[in-house]
Amino acid sequence: MATANAGTESLDEDTFVLELNRTKKKVRTLFSALRNHMNARENIVVKELDDILSLYTSYKEEVEKRKEEKRDIENLINANTQMNVTSTKSRTLRENVLTQLKEELNQIQIPVKPELVTFACEPGNLLAEIGQLGRLVKAIDSIDYFRKTHPVISVCTRGHRDDQLNYPRGVAVDTNTGNIYVTDQSNSCIKVFDSCAVYLSKFGDVDGKGKMNYPRCLAIGGNRVFVTQGAFSILVYQLDGKFIYKTGVFGDGDLEFDYPWGLTVDEGNRDLYICDLNNNRVQILSENFQYKSQFGKDILNKPRHITLTKENVFVLDASSPCLHVFG
Repeated sequence: MATANAGTESLDEDTFVLELNRTKKKVRTLFSALRNHMNARENIVVKELDDILSLYTSYKEEVEKRKEEKRDIENLINANTQMNVTSTKSRTLRENVLTQLKEELNQIQIPVKPELVTFACEPGNLLAEIGQLGRLVKAIDSIDYFRKTHPVISVCTRGHRDDQLNYPRGVAVDTNTGNIYVTDQSNSCIKVFDSCAVYLSKFGDVDGKGKMNYPRCLAIGGNRVFVTQGAFSILVYQLDGKFIYKTGVFGDGDLEFDYPWGLTVDEGNRDLYICDLNNNRVQILSENFQYKSQFGKDILNKPRHITLTKENVFVLDASSPCLHVFG
């Protein structure tokens, strides 16, 4: 009887080990598939960013080429204008040449700069959405922040110096200057870099009414910088960092917020779109903070980030995660 029990126990143990090995193999297979999937997604991101960088390189080269053509023609026009001619035939010939040169000059158009729209970047997620000529290129979340891979683009290092960042939450670009504004959350300030990521200045870190306390996201509209902070606050600054005012009321009514998060500005009418995180909606306010409307109440679930193109509004949920597109 004891032998039978021992044999049964031995058989059960063998079965258990066999199943355990099979499970380990399945787990290894799943992890391998997941790793391959993440590598593939990362390669897609790299390719898309490379394509966009190539687009901007081509744009800059084309702009310089067109500017050089315009300079050459303008020099010819100036040379012909200053030319001293006496005969009627020579004057007529010069006028014809000038007319032709001016027509060529008018036909040279400087290319329109491709459109860039950005979300914030957070550890654990790649939330940078890059729009190319008004078209959304990609929407990717849950990229492993701690993987030991080479970054596609690396700006700054972590720390407390002026040229360093510590938990950057939001990013916006001043389209007039190309300067990049970043909410440096753990350093409680906004830092400004030029288009080549060279540090320029910071603001919001000086004691007073405009002092920040762990700011989250920001948006630029006209000559103003809008920053979300805390349970209901929105701070407004000039582009040079001068504090204008602070607004916001806690609640779930119009013009009330329960953790305002991502925000963006419609450059057409200067309306401000603000993700109202815990109220599961987006509120639309005028540039003077007058309530206009809201949307997403029955659709969104913890909306964190938002951006606009000419045709659509893109909202990223934190809980899903899911990218919602509104017309």
